[in-house]
Amino acid sequence: MNRYQLLQEIRIYLTPRTGKTVLAYAALILSLIASMLQPLLFGFIIDHILVRFDATLLFQYLALTILCAAVSAGASIVCYTIFRNLTISHTLDIREKLVAHTRSIPIHEIDKHGAGKYAALIGFDSFTMANYVNHVVVEYVTQWFTICFAIVMIFALDWKLGLLALITIPIVLVIPKLFEKSLSRYAHFIRTHNEDIGTHLYECVEGSKEIRAFGLEKWEHKRNAAMYKGLVQASTKETMFQMFSTQTTLIVISLIVVAMYGIGGFLVNDGVLKVGMLVAAAAYLNNVLHPLRAINQTITQVKQAEVALERVQQFFNVPVEHARTVSESNGIIRREDESGPAIELENLSIVLDDKSIIDNMSLTIQRGQTVAIIGRSGSGKSTLFYSLVGFHEPTAGSITLFDQRHDLLSRRQIQEQVAIVFQEPFLFPGTIYENIALGNEEVTEEEVMEAVRAVRLDEKIASLADGLHTHIYHKGFQLSGGQRQRIGIARALVKNADILILDEPTSALDVETERHVMDKLRARASNKTVLFSTHRLQTVAEADVIVVMDAGRVVEQGSHEELMQRGELYFELLTTYRQEDLSEPRVLERV
Repeated sequence: MNRYQLLQEIRIYLTPRTGKTVLAYAALILSLIASMLQPLLFGFIIDHILVRFDATLLFQYLALTILCAAVSAGASIVCYTIFRNLTISHTLDIREKLVAHTRSIPIHEIDKHGAGKYAALIGFDSFTMANYVNHVVVEYVTQWFTICFAIVMIFALDWKLGLLALITIPIVLVIPKLFEKSLSRYAHFIRTHNEDIGTHLYECVEGSKEIRAFGLEKWEHKRNAAMYKGLVQASTKETMFQMFSTQTTLIVISLIVVAMYGIGGFLVNDGVLKVGMLVAAAAYLNNVLHPLRAINQTITQVKQAEVALERVQQFFNVPVEHARTVSESNGIIRREDESGPAIELENLSIVLDDKSIIDNMSLTIQRGQTVAIIGRSGSGKSTLFYSLVGFHEPTAGSITLFDQRHDLLSRRQIQEQVAIVFQEPFLFPGTIYENIALGNEEVTEEEVMEAVRAVRLDEKIASLADGLHTHIYHKGFQLSGGQRQRIGIARALVKNADILILDEPTSALDVETERHVMDKLRARASNKTVLFSTHRLQTVAEADVIVVMDAGRVVEQGSHEELMQRGELYFELLTTYRQEDLSEPRVLERV
């Protein structure tokens, strides 16, 4: 891919800023012209002023030279300030698109690859692409403008010197082609390796507790050393080939300068050229040769931009989840009809990475029911919950919410109807109030406090100096696991959705607190449909309907009393669940 094609491909991801771009390039050209006039002025001073020494004329030309320098400097400041602004703006353009696509791809893609991969993509590749447009391309334009201007000036001074300068261009440009293949290979390896290292280091930081608790520092060191070994070798070889290219170019440039002074010396001796003009021609030759060297040195940045673009394009080729492709006019939730079921699953199957998770599952849940979903680990409970919020798409079968096909609902429509609480809710840096109010942007502080009281967090918040507006840090590290879970539940409550899903949201709570929270949830959600999974027997027993899953199927279904009479797997599961919350241990006896 040539530089122009690369620029066109990257521009697809940028918001046009034509005014700023035109102004920046105009300032760039003005700066270059003012700078390039100075050798000619100095040559004229040597040949026409110093020989007869006209002081008045000398000061006039020196003032003109200073003016050119000042104009060049001022225009450069304007130019590179604007280009820096454009670099940051374009980086943010690309990052915004990458983040938006991250919010659209299936959740299991993110879970499979880990946050490190996407952090490298959003953080590093976006800047590399923006830097190419506003630094590498600008450098390329600068150097070629300088070369062309200098060639014209040398031809104006003497055609023989102009021809020499012209011949040097292909000679110098062909040198990096000798090393391009190797540089491209190592640049691609380094970028890919850096992404893997970024993911690895992210995992190392996230796993700090395990590494310290199990004394894994030596294991970590060996693992890091093995990963860095390839990077060190590739970086060393990339630098070696860069230096081969650079030093070969410098040797050729030195030979060309020697040839210039040799030919120029004969021209001066023959009276064809004056000394001042020879000095000017030599300065312009430098303006040809050194830009060529600078162009050669951009090859690494070009290859980095190619790799970054390739990775970004691959990422945008990841299909988005189905809900993101649905127009909001396709599906309309009908709230006025209270007779139909809230949720219907018909022969639902979900396959992730060639593994069947939900297998031909059928289930009907009525409006206002509280349903406990239980089963062994890996039975498909969380996958079922994720499918209801649109995170996992059915491989076969269908899901219906309030008589509306799930595949006709947009992401926003699903979000409006379904609230979910994960086992480990994510808390964002900010205040407790902000983290709860995320569930509903229009919620009032009093409504937030009602939710706080419902999850029995009011005493804790009252003990904090800033109350609801207490700032919490990364993942709410200063809060206990149970407190974080209750903030997650409060967030779902203020959302006030018709369907509330709780994926083991009280696993970190003590028995008494869980009872209080579940009682409040039942009271607040009396007209809502609630699905939850838990290992607390008392909570399960109080559900309207209990659904027992195994290997992605519904194997038993009914009330606690019904399943105690005929539920084989249900009875087996209850013997493994915690029983410290039971007031009557005989609840496990067959009726």
